[in-house]
Amino acid sequence: MTNLKMFDDGNSLVIAETAEEATRIWCEHTGENPEDYVSEDGFPFSTKDPALCQPLGFFLDDKGNVGEEGDGPLVKKSVVEWIEQLGRGYVASRER
Repeated sequence: MTNLKMFDDGNSLVIAETAEEATRIWCEHTGENPEDYVSEDGFPFSTKDPALCQPLGFFLDDKGNVGEEGDGPLVKKSVVEWIEQLGRGYVASRER
């Protein structure tokens, strides 16, 4: 069984087991170099505590993938439910 968590760097959401893996997944998605995002303090992503999070809302396309506004209905679920539905990987950008 995996120990997946939702990670946030203030701009993007990623589902991974560790901050290091979240950074790698984000870099693969964006084409960035992971070494450019590691600092003395570690990796830029921190975990979102499901107990402290409000439900997250994402627009889902007709295939159930997270999309942009207008791609489909806004669906709100808990962090745990999104992790179960989406699994490991890049989730979405929080930038507008």
